[in-house]
Parts: sequence; C-alpha cells; structure tokens
Amino acid sequence: MRAVQWLVTMGAYARRSSDSAPLLPTRFHFFARGLSGASVCLAEDCPAKETHPNTGWSAFYLEDRNVCQECESKVLPLATCVHCGLPVCRVYLVNGKWQGSTPPYLAPDARVLVWTDQLEEEEQDLLDRTAWLCLKCGNYVEGTDKSPCPADHVCVRLRVLSTDGEGNLQTCPRCGGQSHSYPSVLRDFKSQENAPTAVLAETVLRNLPFDFEDPEKAELPANGRNLLVFSDARQRAAFFAPYLAQTTLETAYMGPLVQAIGVAEQLEGRPVTFDEVAQTYVRELEKLPIAVIKKRDESGVEYYDIVPRRRMRSADRSAIRREAEILLFSNITASYRSKTTLPGAGVAAIKFDFNEEERKTIPERMPELFEGGQGQGWAILHALLEVFLLRKAIALPENIPLRDILDPGPRMVTFHFSLSDSRDGRQVVRWNPYAAEQNAVRRAVHASRQLDIVARALRLDKENDATRLSNLMTRIWDCFKDTMLLDAEGYPGEYRIDPRLIQISREVQWGLCGRCGRLTNLAILGFCLTPNCGGEIRTLTDAECAKLFEKNHYRQRYFLPPLAVKVREHTAQLTNECGKEYQRQFMRGEINVLSSSTTFELGIDVGALKAVLMRNVPPTTSSYIQRAGRAGRRKDGVSVALTFCRNVPHDQFNYQVPETIILGEVPAPYLNLENQPLTQRHCNSLLLGY
Repeated sequence: MRAVQWLVTMGAYARRSSDSAPLLPTRFHFFARGLSGASVCLAEDCPAKETHPNTGWSAFYLEDRNVCQECESKVLPLATCVHCGLPVCRVYLVNGKWQGSTPPYLAPDARVLVWTDQLEEEEQDLLDRTAWLCLKCGNYVEGTDKSPCPADHVCVRLRVLSTDGEGNLQTCPRCGGQSHSYPSVLRDFKSQENAPTAVLAETVLRNLPFDFEDPEKAELPANGRNLLVFSDARQRAAFFAPYLAQTTLETAYMGPLVQAIGVAEQLEGRPVTFDEVAQTYVRELEKLPIAVIKKRDESGVEYYDIVPRRRMRSADRSAIRREAEILLFSNITASYRSKTTLPGAGVAAIKFDFNEEERKTIPERMPELFEGGQGQGWAILHALLEVFLLRKAIALPENIPLRDILDPGPRMVTFHFSLSDSRDGRQVVRWNPYAAEQNAVRRAVHASRQLDIVARALRLDKENDATRLSNLMTRIWDCFKDTMLLDAEGYPGEYRIDPRLIQISREVQWGLCGRCGRLTNLAILGFCLTPNCGGEIRTLTDAECAKLFEKNHYRQRYFLPPLAVKVREHTAQLTNECGKEYQRQFMRGEINVLSSSTTFELGIDVGALKAVLMRNVPPTTSSYIQRAGRAGRRKDGVSVALTFCRNVPHDQFNYQVPETIILGEVPAPYLNLENQPLTQRHCNSLLLGY
C-alpha cells in the first residue's frame, strides 16, 4: 500500500512541462461520519461494573442501544452538559413507561435524570425530587421511597432535574453554565452535521497548498484558498455559512490572544495583567496582514470581522483592547468544570499579585493558614480569592459592564460579611455563613464555597469546629478588606475584588483531579476545589501533560495558526447579480468558502478548485460525480472530494460501501419525443447554440 501511495503521488506531480497536464491526475475520495448516540447501563449487578466498582454507572456504549450486552438490562440514552460534561439521562414517558425516544405523533414528555451528587442546585426541593426506573419492564414512578416493581426486577433511583417537556435544561445544576441562544445546555452524543463538517472544512482549508511568496495572496483571507461546500437543502446551506464563519473566526481570534499572553509574560518576566495582555495583543495583531477582531452591534450581540491591518483605525485598536479584556474576564470567571476555557483547557492560569507588604503581614495575621508551609498558605488565599472571580464580584473597568461577561445576570455582584440578597439588579453574596440569620445558618454553611475551602484545607469540621471557623472567616475577611478589595460605591459594607490584583500566566505546573478531571494550578492543596467532588489532586509531569493535551480538540484550537476565513452562501435565494458577484470573488480568492445547495452541480466554472466538501451523500451517482467533479478540472495533479455521512440510512449505507456512490451506474439521458413543448425547447437550444 505504501508503494501504491508513492506511485500515485509521483504520477500526480509528474509533468512534461510546467503548463502540461500531470501524468496521472488524481482525485481522492474520503468519507467520514459522526456519532449516532451513546447509552449507559446503570444496573448495579452488571458484570461490566467489576472494573470500576466506585462509579454510578456500569457499562458505556458509544452507540444508540436498547439493552446492555453484559447483563441485558435496559440502557438509558446519555447526554452531557456542553460546559462541564455533567452526564445525564434523558428519557420520555409514554403511558407510565420510560423509553429512549417518543413517537412523532405524541407530544414529548421528557425527564432529565442524574445519578451524581455533584450538584450545586440551591433549590433543595429540586434536589429531593427522585424517580424509580425499572430496567426490565420500563416502569417510571416518582415520589416514593420504595421500588415499584418486584424484587427480581432491576430498578435504579435517580434525581430528576427541572426541565421543559422536551427535556431542555437552561442552566446546568453542577457548573451553572447557561444555554444562551441554544435551547439547552445538554448535548446528545450525536454529531448532527454542523459541528463536524465545520471542523472538516477548516481542516481541509488549512491543508490546501498556496503560494507563500505571492504578495497578493498575503492580503487575501486565508491566503486566497478555496473550498466549495455542498448541502442538499437550501436552508442547510444558508445556515452553515454563518456557522462556519463563526467557528473559524473564533479560533483565529483566540490564537493571537493566547500568543499575546506568552509574549507579554516573556517581556515582563512575570505573570501579566489583563491590560498588559490586551496591549500586547494589539501589537501582535499589527504584525499580521489580516486581523480578526470581535465587535458588537447596537444591541450588544457579538460578531467577528475580518479587517486588513492597513485599514485599522485608532478606534478599532481601542475596541480590540476592550474586547480582549472582556474575553479574559469571561474565561477566568467561568465554572471550575468548564473544559473549554483557558484554565479549563490547560492553556493559562490565574495568579494573584500579592505585594511585599501583604506577603509580610498576612502570615503574621493568619498563622493557621501557613502551618503547612508558605506554599500551602498562599494557595489557600489564592483559592479564596478565586471565589470572588467565580461569583463575578469584580470591580471591572468603567468601560466593561458586567452584562458583557454575564448575560443574562445581575448588573453587579458584591460580597457582604453577613448579608445575602438580590435587589435592584444587584446580587449580594454572604462571606461568613455563620453570620447568617439563625434559621438560615445550616443552609448557608452547606452552600458556602469559601468555608468549604478553609475547612478542607485545615481539616476542620463545619459543625464541631464552627466557632473556630467563624473566627477565622472573620479575620480573613478583614485582611482581604484592608488591602485586596474595593468597596462598592453607594453600598456600604459591600466589596469586590480589585482587578489590579489579577494576573494570568502560561507558565503553570498543572495538577489533575482524579475524580472530576479538573485541571488546577493549586495542586499543593491536595484536594479538588470543585464543590462536592471530593477528589484528590495529582501533580502532572511534562510528559503526562503532553499526553493529556495531545487529543484535546478544544485546547488545540487555541494554538492553531490564525486563519481568517470569509464564508458566503450560494443558494437559489440569492439574486443573479449577487450570485455572480460571489462567484467572481470566490475565483479571485476574496471569498474562501461558498456554502452551496445544488446550484453548483452544473454549468458553473469556479476555476482551479482543489477540494469540495459534501455535507451529505448525494442521492445519485450522477449528482456525486457532478459535485466531486467541481475540483480538479484544471491541470492540478491532486484534488479531494470529502463526504460527510449523516445519521440516515442512505448515508450510512454508502459509508460502509462507498463504491456504490462513486462507481454506480449513471443512466443515459433521454427525451420523450411526445412532449412537444420540451422537444421544441431542446431543438431551439441546439440551433441557437450554433
């Protein structure tokens, strides 16, 4: 096979002269497919659980199944939170029974269930809502402590989350992540088509050859590289164009920002502030011929724009600095469990700039924190200050409102020593839970992140050592208030963290929680800061980090070279003039990707195109040949036709037997001579063609 590859490669590039056709023009046909679902077995006596007895699940299948192949119990369809990966089971009720899907003729009656206790839901009544599911007969019963089925039936008891009838969850109860413009934070293990085809399209574009030495190409988006994308339906083609543009431009925007953190840190020789990163970011963008910048319209909606460096104005540079700081604040205030942020993906971590006076006086004022050593003491303070960040209690710069980071949400978040309230669009968080009203102390102690950190670090019991912990929380508050917090103007007793204290660094010794998989730079504490996790932190070596990050898609995107891609749709809904203009720009390299319906199958020459992407398997061999034939029509040696197979029978069949669609029969065209109007039109066309 290796020899055949080399023969094909040499034949594709062998020419008699620079302007002659290759000896062996080659077109590669690739087929890809995504996931069709995932299922999990929760039976306690399943043999598969012997290899991991401490988990809440028994067997996991990366496919849509009905029963477990190990114990033959019913399996549940699995979904996860897009932010933190919280595993949930979404089932549908039909006549008192649960099943993995609902018939199309019935209104959906969904339930979202979890088996984990790692939740942060403050509504206790939601936490107490449970249901029994029988894994043999499919019974579903809520509100009872006893299993509804006979003893020989395998039943499991799960928590029920509050959702709508379709099983859409607006806010994750574990990480607090929100759905924003999507209907739910939950994602099934089904690839759909937009996300995987966007990754495929960007990968193809990045690997297309182009002339590095051509100065005209340097001024074009993506150096003038082209890709034609086909979708069978006009609506799908129209939707994919902005989706692909958003994902590729987001990557092109984040890459230089991560690079700016490293450059600024190298110049300063220390962790850097967000303002220093933003200034470096602007300087780094000015080295690129084309920059991707984030903008906001009048209603505050974010979007990305491609701007040639020579056209940037001073106002653009100011907006770039502001948006860079907003993005950094958004990343550091995200949930511990988010795996796509800078800290969550292991790209950069937060540091705090303790000054010389603080490093001298704080150990003297709170010696208990430093009994385990200086490193542990400062790590505890670091973890406590991170609570301010997670709560968004930051005195942001005047030009950055909190709504730019947390929307929807309050306009301000503050900490008060003893009060907790929400009023006038302002959220007040209590610092010392023991200072709450008598009837609220127990619940406040349970919900306090900062108390949990202190109690676990010093190995104290929240109930038996309440007096000692309350005194320590008071002293920590006084210490923070004296030097590190800024008072909220107009609200006595309320404070927010000073943003000048916050720094960011890429020089990090990472630790990994063995239970929830959270990355942290506070491995010295020995325990995971994720609420209700209980896992232990293990410091990672450089080799372990490299192995962990090797296949992390979200982390790798931060380090991809910036690729500014301009995408437009080309469908029947465009006017003729608009469509022709897009074609001209596409051939000149001013547009990189055309998301097309069937309008490009026949009669349109798009120049020396090297690759096409089909977002579904065409219905017939003739359609496939027409679409794949858009690439490689000139004297190029190699062209690529990449087809994504959706989760439908036609696509999956051709994925298994691709020769069927590639080498299938193409029926000869014929004309029914009895159809006089059609016959006349063909005769007219033939005569006028001469």
